[in-house]
Amino acid sequence: QLYMRTALVGSGTWSNGTEVTLSAGNYPYQAVLVYDPVAQKSLVAYGDQSNNQYGTAKVLTISGGNVSAGTDVVYSSEATQNDSAVYAANAGACVIACIPQSSSVLKSAVGVISGTSVTFSTPVTFNTTTPRSWGNGAVTALAYDATAERVIYANSQADGCYAYAGLVARTSITSAASGTGATTVVYNSTTKVTSVLFAQNSTSYLESTDLAISGSVITPSAITTLSNTPVEAITAVYNSSLQKVVSVFRQSSTLLKALTYVNGSSTNTSFIGIT
Repeated sequence: QLYMRTALVGSGTWSNGTEVTLSAGNYPYQAVLVYDPVAQKSLVAYGDQSNNQYGTAKVLTISGGNVSAGTDVVYSSEATQNDSAVYAANAGACVIACIPQSSSVLKSAVGVISGTSVTFSTPVTFNTTTPRSWGNGAVTALAYDATAERVIYANSQADGCYAYAGLVARTSITSAASGTGATTVVYNSTTKVTSVLFAQNSTSYLESTDLAISGSVITPSAITTLSNTPVEAITAVYNSSLQKVVSVFRQSSTLLKALTYVNGSSTNTSFIGIT
């Protein structure tokens, strides 16, 4: 089942709101959440096990410590997983990327929120050259580059990590004979640079590249190794107070690690959480 609750964070404290059931079926696949600042609503997307694992979304309305959910809207009439989502300011819409089981290629759909409902475009295939392996460690990450006004898709495939600008261009970031690596992509609004952080395929070391974007063409910078120890489960977010990207990743089954990152270099590496 899929649950949702709000949380209020401030002055070192955390208070939870009321828990709400979003999906009463079997466990949903990889729920993702995105906020629309214009509609002032959130959108949750997941593979609905109670409906053939179809890509499904619903609008969330938050009031105080309470959250209410709109009706289910199917954006992919195929079983999906590895979904990701981002808000595209230039389009005023939420973009969801997913990997349908039947085709095993990367697709995206655009959702426009109105009130408590959302309307989606027909999913579009944007990488036909290299099929992805569905349910086999495939990773998809999205970021919105406000400078280029492009949605940047980063994903790991059998032969390396790739980035796309919009729906067209594909540029190899790194390559390897086999295997896939964990991938995340993040936009730094201070330096106006989109960066991809990923686990290198052969070593699983944490590496990065910064993307120069011109239209639908991506030019990656030289690859920088950030950690000489195998990593997995990489996440990253831009911290506007620090004016840096903060990345958290797992370095073993019981150890979390964090670092800050700006334009090809990392600082303030520290252990956090589980030790």
